[in-house]
Amino acid sequence: MKTSLKILLLCFIGLYHAKGQYVSMPYSVPTPYGNVTMTQHIYMPTHYYNSNSNPKFKFVVVLKNDSVIELKSRMLSEDITMYVLYNENKSKRKIFPDETKVIFSNSISGRIKGLPADSCWLFKVKKGAINCYSSVPMIDINSTIAIQEGDTGKIVALTKENLQGITGNDDEKIVRWLDKNKLIKVIEYYNEKN
Repeated sequence: MKTSLKILLLCFIGLYHAKGQYVSMPYSVPTPYGNVTMTQHIYMPTHYYNSNSNPKFKFVVVLKNDSVIELKSRMLSEDITMYVLYNENKSKRKIFPDETKVIFSNSISGRIKGLPADSCWLFKVKKGAINCYSSVPMIDINSTIAIQEGDTGKIVALTKENLQGITGNDDEKIVRWLDKNKLIKVIEYYNEKN
């Protein structure tokens, strides 16, 4: 009896912890009556919320009313929406992506621009034939949650289907890696070739 209670408790803890593992990524579906915007949940590694792996960043935030705020914050999450925390005169304000036009992060990697999306900002972490975007301002291709074909393509969620739509299926290596869900390897290989 005690073993089954322990297993049940571990399952509940796992389910509670898994709640914060995803970010909503918007995408558009063309229809005869116009584009329909939908969202897809993309896996986000848990270490983003770990203070050792998610240090405080210096941000310059441009709000929708064109006011500019400078702050230092970690990337935080409430429900499935990310935010930065602005402290001013002992009061705290959460700033969410939908309140901003753009956000800039000054990190070891330099100044990185973040574009507001549904539930996060998208920071370009890799430039190439396939641009890679992350929800945290750290230059690490493994944190990619969204991709873009060149500089003019739409930014879409990193999925096997979206990646194959860019790379095609003419190259045996790409097909094999897509089958094994090695999406980052496909991006690196494709960018090297192009």
